[in-house]
Amino acid sequence: MTSENERDIGEIIMSKSVKKSLPLALAVLLALSGAISATPESPGDNANVVISLSQDTFSGVGAGESFNLTISAAGVVEFKQLEIVLNFSPAGAFNLDALAFAPGAATPISPGISTVDEDTRSGGGANFSGGFTGDTDLGVFTVVMADGYDGGEATVEIERVQIGKTSSDYDWVGSGLTITINPPAPPPVITSIDPAQGPTAGGTAVTITGENFQDGATVTIGGAAAAATFVDANSLSATSPAGSVGAADVVVTNPDQSSATSAGAFSYLPPVITSIVPEEGPTAGGTLVTITGENFQDGATVSFGGVAAETTFIDVTSLTAVLPAGAVGSVDVVVTNPDGSSATKADAFGYLPPVITAVVPVSGSISGGALVTITGQNFQDGATVTFGGTEAEATFVDATTLTAILPAGAEGTVDVVVTNPDGTSATKADAFQYLAAPVVSAIDPVSALTTGGTEVTITGQNFLDGATVTIGGAAAEVSFVDENTLTAIVPAGEEGIAAVVVTNIDGSSGSLTKTFTYLLIEPALIAGSDTDASVDFSNPGSGDTEDGSDGEVEFSVDFSGFGDGEATITWAVTNHGSETVYMVDANTIEILAGTTETVSYQTDGGSDYIILDSEGDRSAGTTSVTATASTTAENSEGVSRELSVVFSATWDVPVAAELASITGEFTLDHEVFLQWAVSSQSNNLGWEVHRSIDRIHFEPVGDLVPGDGTADAFRTYNFMDNNLPQADVLYYYLKQLDLDGTSARSDIIEVVLSPASLQLPTANTLWQNFPNPFNPETIISFDLLEDSVVSLVIYDVAGQVVQTLTRAQEMRAGHHQLVWNGLDLNGAKVSSGVYFYQLKSNNFTSMKKMTLIQ
Repeated sequence: MTSENERDIGEIIMSKSVKKSLPLALAVLLALSGAISATPESPGDNANVVISLSQDTFSGVGAGESFNLTISAAGVVEFKQLEIVLNFSPAGAFNLDALAFAPGAATPISPGISTVDEDTRSGGGANFSGGFTGDTDLGVFTVVMADGYDGGEATVEIERVQIGKTSSDYDWVGSGLTITINPPAPPPVITSIDPAQGPTAGGTAVTITGENFQDGATVTIGGAAAAATFVDANSLSATSPAGSVGAADVVVTNPDQSSATSAGAFSYLPPVITSIVPEEGPTAGGTLVTITGENFQDGATVSFGGVAAETTFIDVTSLTAVLPAGAVGSVDVVVTNPDGSSATKADAFGYLPPVITAVVPVSGSISGGALVTITGQNFQDGATVTFGGTEAEATFVDATTLTAILPAGAEGTVDVVVTNPDGTSATKADAFQYLAAPVVSAIDPVSALTTGGTEVTITGQNFLDGATVTIGGAAAEVSFVDENTLTAIVPAGEEGIAAVVVTNIDGSSGSLTKTFTYLLIEPALIAGSDTDASVDFSNPGSGDTEDGSDGEVEFSVDFSGFGDGEATITWAVTNHGSETVYMVDANTIEILAGTTETVSYQTDGGSDYIILDSEGDRSAGTTSVTATASTTAENSEGVSRELSVVFSATWDVPVAAELASITGEFTLDHEVFLQWAVSSQSNNLGWEVHRSIDRIHFEPVGDLVPGDGTADAFRTYNFMDNNLPQADVLYYYLKQLDLDGTSARSDIIEVVLSPASLQLPTANTLWQNFPNPFNPETIISFDLLEDSVVSLVIYDVAGQVVQTLTRAQEMRAGHHQLVWNGLDLNGAKVSSGVYFYQLKSNNFTSMKKMTLIQ
């Protein structure tokens, strides 16, 4: 042991380090304190000390560069002396002459660095006072790489750490710990930047390609930091920061501070305008304009001809701006970014004056008043309109539409001028024609059915293509022929006179008010013969055949309808008398007393008839029948009508007076008024009135009503029975007395005395006129079931209106009478003949025949 210690001390003394750093006495003291290298004979108190390194890898250490290696110990016991032996591999990678050691606080006295051999060095320390126990830093080695270090791998191995309390009490620990030195990475290289340009506002995604990029590398563009993302050693992505117009350097700096610069590799671009839509607009402004291009920034402004516009940033390629007011002509459009960069598109936008493209309608009445629509472009709110220099009341709708109330003007064409509030104007020459109002002269035909569909021709003046026609207020289908002629399809309408109105497209109109008539054709079933007949019986044996005998009565009806005139006529004949009546016109049909027989005939000629006969001698009683002819037919509007005509016939033995009619009526004074008429009389003494309360037992009442002997004139007689018995119904007949003492009896009539007979009727009824035949006047009676609008018109046999007793008059429900005095519409007397009277009330229509004898 002693010889080895001595050898070690000698080596230490002779070492280069000792020569440089320590006097001989210090080296001797260090050796005596235990700095010996002999292997300990047995573990001491520090055998379990744990050695640790500040780090075991040093990267990026290049030639001539150094690093500090701190070695620490945990769990030392009365620590007083230290030696650390390091092995360097390869030795040529290190500048071992520059190796230095700074001892820790526990062993502050150090002899410096000792050379063990060519690749091994040691450093140590000592403490001549009390030993240290615990954890402590043993010291720091400063390792310097050789100037010729070429970057290969180099290591430093701790061969041993000798820790002891004395020269005889020490331990070796920590052997085998290795420190690896990695050479610095190669510097980054930039090969390309894509894209190589972007807006000054930044935000461009840039890909930087090259070599030797490190995770954590940073990027600057034009000296401003860019947000960078490491992709791999050959690629970085970055977002360009804001910058100024022009070329900017791109610098990549690795975490080891190596860097690469690509000078002027990225260019900051100013804004560029590529298009403006629309490229023109009104001087009033207000148009929304879209500016497209590149490198626009949020907050960019737009000006038109130097006037700032309200601008909205959409994205870096799009802006919108509300066009400010300007003067007619082309102006520059300028986009200015918030960083002051700008783009100008010279004469890129044109301010336009107003333009008139259409005037509708193109013509109108000289009286004005029509609404005219002017369409075009660049109209301003507050624009005015003139027609031929006369200002119209104008309304601004939008920049493309104005409306104006046409002022009055002279016939002919005029200019239309639109003037905007800024003084710009547009003129459309001869754009409007003033026309005289249409004049309607005639319509042909002058009537049509209420169902419409008839084509009419309307003639007049100043008709325009597009004119409309109304008839009775309903629109007709119109065809324009020329300025003097229109054709129209009559629309459906209501019966009566209808106004015809022609309205031109300019709103002017003309009319005919009393020329055109809507016709409602009602079917009619009218008597073609007398409805009342009084005849003598045929001789017995000759009444059941058509042979021209005295008792034959022919009843006929004439049917007129809408369409082909065909109808089925039904005859219902009721025998009210005591003798048999025969229908003898085609097949003999026997009608017994008190029975009714019905027969129907199809007619296509518009008329039908039956022949009735009855036979009896002077002992036969009076026999009477009622024959009702009826049919159903539609009017011209397709409404079904029930039509009927009632005939009556009476057979009796020949009498001196030819009784035409007899009626009885219970009056409001509670009397019975009898009235009868004769068409002629011969040797007539007069009439006795016979009355019964049971229709069986009769007795005469009152005085004889004198006759007129022999006379061919029509004569009417009256009788008032004012002394009535208690009864609900009274029955009367007339007994005619002849001058030679013979007599004849009339039919029995019934008069109802109940107050109910004075009440409202139970059905709508048109009664036979009385008297009939008549001269010079007759009474027409009718009953209304309900309040109605009534028309009562008299026609001649040709169907022409002779007289209107009432038209569309409101009448209350009840009994009514109207008198016709035999005069026509002009107040002239009509000639003798057959006439028809027709009643219309609400949905009820009925017609009867009467005879005037002058």
